[in-house]
Amino acid sequence: MLSDKYNYSDIIRIGFPVKSYEPFPKQGSDKWKKINPDMTAMWAEAAEKYVDYEWPPITAEMYIAPKRTGKLNAHWDRYRELRCALGTLAVAEYREGKGRFLDQVINGVITTCQETAWIQGLGMEKHGYDIPDETNHEVDLCTSETAAILSWVIYLLGDEIDKISKRVRTRVHQCVSDRIIKTYLDRDDYWWMGFVDDRANNWNPWCNLNVIMCVLLTEEDPNVVAKVIYKVFRSLDAYLQKYSDDGCCDEGPMYWGGRRRSLFMS
Repeated sequence: MLSDKYNYSDIIRIGFPVKSYEPFPKQGSDKWKKINPDMTAMWAEAAEKYVDYEWPPITAEMYIAPKRTGKLNAHWDRYRELRCALGTLAVAEYREGKGRFLDQVINGVITTCQETAWIQGLGMEKHGYDIPDETNHEVDLCTSETAAILSWVIYLLGDEIDKISKRVRTRVHQCVSDRIIKTYLDRDDYWWMGFVDDRANNWNPWCNLNVIMCVLLTEEDPNVVAKVIYKVFRSLDAYLQKYSDDGCCDEGPMYWGGRRRSLFMS
């Protein structure tokens, strides 16, 4: 399996060129200039509705709603709305490269970093709280997705954002490190990791993929990168050992693509 083929020492020895890692072309490069203009226009049109977006907060009432009513939509709808706005603005600015969405991208990044925690209302109950505080940083599907979005924004637009304020990049790196990377390395008890639970579903490769993206896009310490990669290998090994022979996903056929895609990309 993966962790048998490459242990921590092997990963350190091989090294990973984090500073030169370029999964997508940077703005202004020859490859970037070849982006389909029709796709650029499509994303720019989608982003225009967020030009005056005011970045509404996730309120305490929204966090408490699942406990009071059993309904998740108040928190979940706002949570998704904020991330869809940031993602749409970021992709549009990356593709168009004119700077007209950049201020709103920065607003979205700072708003996300200012959220006390990135965990969903439903996910908090099993951890014993309803309104999160600054210590409640868990690694799950939604928190890791949020961190991955921020990491990609800084990778794609960081050079332009730095011209406005270099503290935005610093804030993202700190949040991603404290909330996701350090927590991932410190904890082995998340069920989806496969170390303490017999279950294995799409959360394993999906969360591991998000963590891999975060560390490769934001972390400069090669030792931290190696530790994360090796732990991802161990977690994916646990997942593969539990993977059913028929390839079935227990959450339904629509998750099959996400499960296999995340495994392949990890």
